[in-house]
Amino acid sequence: MLDRRDEVSTEEETSRSRSRSRSRSSWSTCCCCRWIGAHCADVSSAKEKRLAYVSANDSVPMECQRSCGAIDIPYPFEITPGCGLQGFSINCSMGNISSLIIASQDIQILEISAGAMIIDATGLKAYSCVTGSETNTTTAMSLGDLTPFVFSGGNRFYATGCNVSGGFATDISSGISMCNTSCLQNQPTSPLCDMPGCCILKIPSGSRKLSVEAQKTKVNESGCGYASVVYPPTYSMNGQGIAKNGKLGIQLLWAIPDRSCENVIGRAEYACSSNASCVDVLDVPGYICECNRHGFAGNGYMDGSGCSDINECAELTSNMCAPDADCINTLGSYTCHCLEGFYGDGYVNGTGCVSRNAKFSQTILLGCLGGAAFLVAITSFMFWKYRFKYLEPK
Repeated sequence: MLDRRDEVSTEEETSRSRSRSRSRSSWSTCCCCRWIGAHCADVSSAKEKRLAYVSANDSVPMECQRSCGAIDIPYPFEITPGCGLQGFSINCSMGNISSLIIASQDIQILEISAGAMIIDATGLKAYSCVTGSETNTTTAMSLGDLTPFVFSGGNRFYATGCNVSGGFATDISSGISMCNTSCLQNQPTSPLCDMPGCCILKIPSGSRKLSVEAQKTKVNESGCGYASVVYPPTYSMNGQGIAKNGKLGIQLLWAIPDRSCENVIGRAEYACSSNASCVDVLDVPGYICECNRHGFAGNGYMDGSGCSDINECAELTSNMCAPDADCINTLGSYTCHCLEGFYGDGYVNGTGCVSRNAKFSQTILLGCLGGAAFLVAITSFMFWKYRFKYLEPK
């Protein structure tokens, strides 16, 4: 029977064993983090804090609607309440029309991508027509003062029509930016402006308020002038100009606002998953999450699709392994190893894989050629020596 001292000693040894086990587990986890290139201490701490944060709020539902018609709705956007972040609410009406709920407006969404989105800007059009009397219009769009969205610098202001003065104003620029059109004969055109009477201006990035105006400069000239702001990839004039019907798109930038990567990594609200990079968006300002470029797929958010490893070995077209090499998938990458009986680095853009039998045959061939050359040389030397000794006149 153990006495009290033996019991205490046993309890102390058990406690030390558990402590060593926790230490080994912590060390192993940290080493694993370092091996995959994650922020070991920061990510572990952030994950623990985030689990506590989610548990305390208990607001994330089991099922989240992630599409509306043909448009994917990724995190941090939400259709179902509790499936995203504040300020990213989307309304899905009639099952296929998604709208951004912002500044008391429902703005139709045409596309959402990492850090950007395209919205319908068909209504952002000013016009000026002369039909006996002159008419002028000004139109505007506001994204609100405290939202995670701003107008992108990739947008362009267009004014079209003969003798039109068009302009725009934003909340981050002073005054009105103006340009004028004309309809001179043989006036040159450009891919972005394929009709006479057109001028283009660049929109500054980071604005949340935008107004557009157009005015005909000749009151005795018939016809109309038009002005709008458009994201060029969504805009096709086809010789008709922006006056014709059809959807025009504007690009917005978005980010998780009011935080920089430096200030958010390691905190409870940090949204990026492992194997994702935090990217600062200065124009919002804020940050977004992106999966590491090579070897991972997903949207990069811990509460979204995260970042999963791409198996490059699953399809031949996804890797650069030689035909006689095995493809071995690794975390975020892959390696190529030549099959037994072959040698080389295993990559099609490297030395590939060469059969060892071919190498052996090549060695024999080179040996034979070398031997033949040696015999020819010896024979030539003996003939020369014989000729010199016996055939040359004395």
